[in-house]
Amino acid sequence: MANQVEVVIGSKSDKKVLEESGLADLLKAVEVSFRFSVISCHRHPENLRVFCQQALSEGEPIFIAGAGMAAALPGAIVAETKGQCLVIGVALDSGFLSGLDALLSQTRTPAGTPVVFAGIGKVGFYNAGLIACRVLARQDFVLSGRLQVIQAKASQENPPEIGYLKSKEERS
Repeated sequence: MANQVEVVIGSKSDKKVLEESGLADLLKAVEVSFRFSVISCHRHPENLRVFCQQALSEGEPIFIAGAGMAAALPGAIVAETKGQCLVIGVALDSGFLSGLDALLSQTRTPAGTPVVFAGIGKVGFYNAGLIACRVLARQDFVLSGRLQVIQAKASQENPPEIGYLKSKEERS
């Protein structure tokens, strides 16, 4: 069976952020098949090309690509899949700009090479997983139900606090 989601990072040094993001737990909880891979589009462009072609031959997965600095990986995946798959980019903190450089790079892909941007770091990976699941759930009512349960639980764990800010007079 083909993976529904392919998660790719460009460097082994990014593994910790990915592992701590909760992305794997989310995808397992809603029973979405996935695979994690490390492939640098700068150091091993041919490996990325073969990987993308193989993934396409097995189906049309959603790609989640985490990249820092120049953040070329998400755009390279769009190019290698010829725009046939949804690519969700996650900016990674890899320098003194705390991921801002990668964020800006991913939001500046040229026309015809769209990348959906999900966020920076751990939160970005988790949000990318939610986006991927929501897209897949549009055609899968069972997955949609599982996702609703996860999101309801998250809402219960973080209830709104309406009116929690007090005026200066109320604090006195």
